[in-house]
Amino acid sequence: MGVIRALPGYGKTPVIYVTSHSDSENHSKSVLSGEDDLISKSGFQMELAVKAVTHLLKRKVTEH
Repeated sequence: MGVIRALPGYGKTPVIYVTSHSDSENHSKSVLSGEDDLISKSGFQMELAVKAVTHLLKRKVTEH
């Protein structure tokens, strides 16, 4: 579990790594560490916005 999710009230907070590495090994490490997703810095702004909204909506759907 990541440090953010260990904080009170943040157990379900989506965590997205932003990295300059886009290879599958780094993606696997991020998923295995309990984070939700990984994006590369090259498409940062739009991709981060889309993924953040997607993860928030997924969590909202699964809560109801």
